[in-house]
Amino acid sequence: MVRSAFFSALIAVLLPCTALAKDIVPNTIDCSVFAKIPDGSWQVEGSTTFDAGAASHMTLSNKTVSRRAVDIGGADLFDVIEAKCGAAKR
Repeated sequence: MVRSAFFSALIAVLLPCTALAKDIVPNTIDCSVFAKIPDGSWQVEGSTTFDAGAASHMTLSNKTVSRRAVDIGGADLFDVIEAKCGAAKR
């Protein structure tokens, strides 16, 4: 009983932090240039240019994208990458 209460509480805390694909802004992100690194951030391998939400022709090159580091028109770039590319990279 204690175990199920613990897991229920854990899910209740973590669930709102997870971005779902339907909640992200429209984007042209190419997941093949992003790699998940051990600390949970996303590393841009090389250079990429994409549109995401209100941001157009955004270019990233050899950059680490952490949670709440880059705002793209009211959306967190980390959450957009996580929702679009996360399942494919796990």
